[in-house]
Amino acid sequence: MNRLVLGLCLVLLWSTTNAQDSLRVVRPNGGEIFYTNRDSVIIVEWTGVADTTKVRLEYTVDNGATWQTLADSATGLRYDWKQKNPILATTYRIKALQFRRPTLQDDIKYQEHFSDVTDAAWSPDGTRVISAGTNAHVWYARTGVKIGQMDPAIGFRMNTVDWNVDGHTLVTGSTDSTAVLWEDTTFTKLRTFTKHFDELTIARFDVTGAYLATAARDNRGRLFQLSNGSLITTYTHARTLNDLRWNAQGTKIITCSDDNIGRVWNRGIGLPMQLTGHQVGLQQGCFSPDGTLAATAGGDATTRIWDVANGGALLHTLRDTDNEGMYAVTFTPDSRYVVTGMSDSLLILWDATTGARIRSFGGGKGRVTTVSVSQDGQFVAASYSDNNARVFNMATGALVRLLPHRQPVHLVKWSPEGGRVLTTSEDGTAAVWQIRDIVIQEDVSNGTFSIAPPPPASALISTTGDTVSIGDDFTVNVEMSNGLYLDIVKPNTVTVTVTYDGSIMDLKDRTVVASQRDSMGYAIVTLKPVPLPYVQGQLYSLPFKATLGADSVTRMRVTSALVDGAWTLVRIDTVSREILVRGQCRAGGVTRLYISDSARVRFAAFPIPAEKTLRIQASLLETGPTSVTMYDMFGRTVYSDVASSDEEKARTVERMIDVQQFPSGRYVLVLTTPTDRKVLLVVKD
Repeated sequence: MNRLVLGLCLVLLWSTTNAQDSLRVVRPNGGEIFYTNRDSVIIVEWTGVADTTKVRLEYTVDNGATWQTLADSATGLRYDWKQKNPILATTYRIKALQFRRPTLQDDIKYQEHFSDVTDAAWSPDGTRVISAGTNAHVWYARTGVKIGQMDPAIGFRMNTVDWNVDGHTLVTGSTDSTAVLWEDTTFTKLRTFTKHFDELTIARFDVTGAYLATAARDNRGRLFQLSNGSLITTYTHARTLNDLRWNAQGTKIITCSDDNIGRVWNRGIGLPMQLTGHQVGLQQGCFSPDGTLAATAGGDATTRIWDVANGGALLHTLRDTDNEGMYAVTFTPDSRYVVTGMSDSLLILWDATTGARIRSFGGGKGRVTTVSVSQDGQFVAASYSDNNARVFNMATGALVRLLPHRQPVHLVKWSPEGGRVLTTSEDGTAAVWQIRDIVIQEDVSNGTFSIAPPPPASALISTTGDTVSIGDDFTVNVEMSNGLYLDIVKPNTVTVTVTYDGSIMDLKDRTVVASQRDSMGYAIVTLKPVPLPYVQGQLYSLPFKATLGADSVTRMRVTSALVDGAWTLVRIDTVSREILVRGQCRAGGVTRLYISDSARVRFAAFPIPAEKTLRIQASLLETGPTSVTMYDMFGRTVYSDVASSDEEKARTVERMIDVQQFPSGRYVLVLTTPTDRKVLLVVKD
């Protein structure tokens, strides 16, 4: 009994330990919203491995259909993702992968063929390979263990094979001029296609798995209905067909021939699109993945790009300066570029839109026979007649790996997941080469998160009200409330401008403001910048003295609020509350302004020589009768005027005095208000 309990404890302990050692994404893990410009760094965290273990981080925005790399070798159980023009989406997920570098033990060399291996294909799920030698073999791609084989008629051999997209049927093409459809687990023969008159060289399924296209040495291609084996149409050339390929949409076929002509055929019956202009036989042809372009490689040292979406017009002729024959061609997955393989072993990357040469990939010694680009566009693989295949970095041109055989290599094909390359050779072998790192374990975050633009932020700025008596000191506060999303857009400061009736309220603290008056005599005051709280808080506290009563009702209004440092615009609403000033100042027997200690009348004179005038300007503190009088040195009045009712209301007076009628000398200007008298000395030259 004790032994059983101990065993159970050990099992539980082992399970717990393994659970803790499982790689797991813990942040972000669903529901988070990260905002552009504000959340410039998204923290990604994972557990289940040592902090020194390297992991690859990837993200998807299309539910895992495609993944983009964040970091190739992140450590420390945390990665700070610094956003740079991220895609705005609500469907982000993070994947963490623990991996190891491939070794020679990860490469698989299949050696069950005893003759030239001319063709091979991956199963749709990448787990198996079919290869063609004297007969066709199916084997496991990870182990090289043979699963079964399909034999041609006695005395003949297999030239070509393909795996249908349905994952259940295979096709072989033989020197006996037939193609055969097989079931892929029992290797039962399902149907034979017998319309050719010479050995088959190419047999390819379309992307839908409903059609089979074949090419033979009888200078013809043929299209069959897979379901009943019926012949739909025949594609004819004057000389040998060197290549036949479907477009990615399964609607068109391109054929390339030694008769120097390429043709683009519709899947059904109809006249082909002629691609003419090559001077030496066409070796290979292909469509761009988006189906709009085609490229043909000729022995005349040119590759030509054709606009097959618009009648087959020739767009570019790609020619290398060494004038070498071009034998292989393919487009990159994004349809933007073309890679060509030369007779002198050179690979060249071209811009499909402009025809410009972008980059060369060198290092081989023989002719390039086939070329293939990885699904993510990062690598290009090529087979050579110098007994090797090579993989290059597409962005830099650097050689990533040499894939050696003992005899010339016929083909290279990337695996469906894009991490391995399949090659076949005249040395009687087919091989699977591990190019990318091998994933040990991986985890995808449980839920989606979002990257979005900052939401519209807003706040309310208000001024307080009060009830005071004339002559009282009181305070008006400027406050912020109702802050919305300010913590997201993260503003720094706000600069507030207020206006108020200076005849009713006199600002005592003039050290914190810059001010002016408008045409109606209202004070306009810009306050110094202050930090903007994210939710609510006081911005300013301004001291005033009440200078005009008689139950005067006024307000201090916010006219503008400039927010600095926010990642987006912040909408500011304003509210101002009433201030009631009671009582009257009746000094001198009339109702007047209560003059505060800090108040001053401003009175100035400015000569304008060009106009021979003297400008008089006065800013008053009160409303009431006001006069401007000018005396000469003998006390005689030479000029006198009184303020109009509008000027008294605005508390500003301005006059232009024509002084050319006055003789040179000294003059005295006197400004008289109900409670004050200002004197200026004026000298005329």
